[in-house]
Amino acid sequence: MFLVVVDRVAELQLELIMHYYEDQQIGLGHKCIEEMNRSFVLLSKFSHARPEEKHGLRLLQLDTFAASVAYRIYNTLVVVHFIFDSRSDFRKQIGLE
Repeated sequence: MFLVVVDRVAELQLELIMHYYEDQQIGLGHKCIEEMNRSFVLLSKFSHARPEEKHGLRLLQLDTFAASVAYRIYNTLVVVHFIFDSRSDFRKQIGLE
């Protein structure tokens, strides 16, 4: 099992996404956070399930919300570097294209 760490940039991005969904409907932002936390649990157990892309980044798409998590694996540590709205052109923004 891996320890999942969310870096400061990803933390700020998650906060923006949460506020966006909370502005759409009260309680929706918190549901997004709950799903994100479930995805972190999956990352801790199955971090190698996603293929490695450029620069060692791996991507995980959330099921319910339009968000993707970009992370790297370092020994027994999973570091979440970016959390993006999947509807944006995030692959270019983080250098995968």
